[in-house]
Amino acid sequence: LWTGFLGIFHITNDAFEGTEQADGTKDTYANLSAAAGANDGKTVEMLRDYETDKSAVLDENVTVDMNGHTYTNTGSDAAITAASKKHGVEFYEPDLTIRLEGKNTISPSDYSCIYVGAAGTITGPGSLENIGDIVTDANLTFKNTTVKADRLYVEDPGSTDATFAFDKAYVTLSGDRNYETIICSELNLTDCEFLYPASASFNATAKT
Repeated sequence: LWTGFLGIFHITNDAFEGTEQADGTKDTYANLSAAAGANDGKTVEMLRDYETDKSAVLDENVTVDMNGHTYTNTGSDAAITAASKKHGVEFYEPDLTIRLEGKNTISPSDYSCIYVGAAGTITGPGSLENIGDIVTDANLTFKNTTVKADRLYVEDPGSTDATFAFDKAYVTLSGDRNYETIICSELNLTDCEFLYPASASFNATAKT
């Protein structure tokens, strides 16, 4: 009886599931690196909440469907190096919160360090250090964190659905002085202010 039962249902404690194969089966994986390695260009689905203290090393172009679960990295001082023509980190999960621990760096070779496709929050107590551009197509909030980046901008500067908000956040932008360092239709500040240069301000009309 039990042999027949187990033959019908595949029981696993793995956290990730790959794309359906030709025979109708789906492989499962213990960690994201293994799942991505076997599903380049495809979608990987989370099966449960996942926690690790190790960074995922990804050279593949893979989409992670979080399926309502959480991915928690309890380590700190993470360093992400993006492959050619890929964002360092991009997410499309609505209301996603990225909680930073320690000093974290993202090094893209071509594209932006972070691309945001759905409203989300980047929060401390950790920081993002010396990264490139952060690009959003949705509302992005920085809360109780420190960010050192080149530029912050939205893909469509006229969009009211893509804005930046800072809540008790310290942000340093050091992009090319020939370009605006913030480009968006709306900038919301909570317990924050422009410190340098003294004349710095946000121009809602110019969206910079």
